[in-house]
Amino acid sequence: MKRLILLALALAVLCTIGCAQSSSPSVLVIHDVTVIDATGAPAQAHRTVIVRDGKIEEIGSSGGGMGGKLPGVHVDGSGKFLIPGLWDMHVHMVFGDWFPRGKEVTLPLFIANGVTGVRDMGGELEVLQQWRKEIAAGTLIGPRMVISGPMLDGPQPRFPSSIAIKTPEDGRRAVDDLKRRGADFIK
Repeated sequence: MKRLILLALALAVLCTIGCAQSSSPSVLVIHDVTVIDATGAPAQAHRTVIVRDGKIEEIGSSGGGMGGKLPGVHVDGSGKFLIPGLWDMHVHMVFGDWFPRGKEVTLPLFIANGVTGVRDMGGELEVLQQWRKEIAAGTLIGPRMVISGPMLDGPQPRFPSSIAIKTPEDGRRAVDDLKRRGADFIK
């Protein structure tokens, strides 16, 4: 089962990070990998996958020497599996002091386990936005993020990083403020 957690996926992310740091196109070629496309179709063995500038450009049979002469990073995928990046749709990465070392531990663990995107359902907006900028710039390894910022809660919030809402006007003010500050959605 651990073979499904791919070095190839991590390398694809690192290739993307390299693209963010360089103005020249970056190419990753994964040879002889088994592709699982998550559509329910059978696994496709002995495939070569070409990733250019962080996007899959071509998938073909490994038998014809596809991608062999391309400059870039070449990975032997023999005996390995390549799957699409996974999304975790309910995380809290910065939630008061409940999850220490999120930047150093949690973000890389998402990538190491194939989670390339997350939806943060409540946390410290400015910290998450900063992490997102660092990930996009290639200076931090972590997943793509969709973030709500602080959760809107009742008059007595139960969670850190929440905003107390006592009246409809409190709610409108909080929504307007989070929108102005760049939250992707409201929780």
